[in-house]
Amino acid sequence: MIEFRADGIMCAWTVEQPGSDVRRKALLAGLEAIEAVAGFEKRYAQFSHSLRIGLEDGLT
Repeated sequence: MIEFRADGIMCAWTVEQPGSDVRRKALLAGLEAIEAVAGFEKRYAQFSHSLRIGLEDGLT
C-alpha cells in the first residue's frame, strides 16, 4: 500500500508471517530513499528537501 498526503508518502509492506527479511527490506528501502534525495539535491542545488523516515514493525 502506498498513500500520498500533501508532501508525505506512507508505504506498508504486509506479509502473512512476520520475519526479519521483511524488516530488512523496509530498512533498505529507507536507505535507498535517503540516497535518492541526496542525489536529487546534488543535481538541483536550488531545491532543499528534508526527509524523515520512520519504521514500525508492529511487535511492540
